[in-house]
Amino acid sequence: MTDRRLALGVLGLLLFGWALVAAAEARLEPPKPALVRTEVLVRTVVVEPVEVETPIADGLVDWVELERQTDCLWEFLQAAGVELTFEVVVAAGTWTDALGGACRVIGVDDGLGDE
Repeated sequence: MTDRRLALGVLGLLLFGWALVAAAEARLEPPKPALVRTEVLVRTVVVEPVEVETPIADGLVDWVELERQTDCLWEFLQAAGVELTFEVVVAAGTWTDALGGACRVIGVDDGLGDE
């Protein structure tokens, strides 16, 4: 029986302490909001383009054929009447490359390389 009274006494003191703390905090004024100030910084950075020579990479790409295939892909997408988004262009480019190139798909060349 004494253990039960001791436990109830400790619990009562604990609840009384929490009530005192809650009452003390209720009397405190809430902190006033700090002054809000918005600053907009505008910076102008001038970047000059730098020409970088890439002879090895340029030798691996046939730039004339790439430009021709790009033009054929453009014509293919215009004829299809699809919305030009990044995903659509990449998907169409991958699909036409798998079929031999965009120029072959639209019938401009026979897929043997030169017209």
